[in-house]
Amino acid sequence: MMTILQNPATKQCMAYFCKKHLEQVGMPYHINFGKDMSTMKTLLQVYEFHDICALIDLYFKQQTIDKFLQQVGISVGIFKSQIPKLVPLLAQQKTKGCKGKW
Repeated sequence: MMTILQNPATKQCMAYFCKKHLEQVGMPYHINFGKDMSTMKTLLQVYEFHDICALIDLYFKQQTIDKFLQQVGISVGIFKSQIPKLVPLLAQQKTKGCKGKW
């Protein structure tokens, strides 16, 4: 049986989050391995890897304009709490990308 830390998708999601954190904040993200990796694993049970990366992008974009997010800071836990607000934004992006007749 594969543990959380052995799951490549979980590691990749966490690495992507850390990369975006470093880009935006200019400092490395301090990972709480048990909690953060478990959160990513849980998200992977619902969303595809590429969708989680897109949600992370949206989260960091929202961080620049959302006063609440600016006050609470950036973390995987806060990211997860923002999923209900981010999913509709992602759905809008996907819809804009669709062309043709239905």
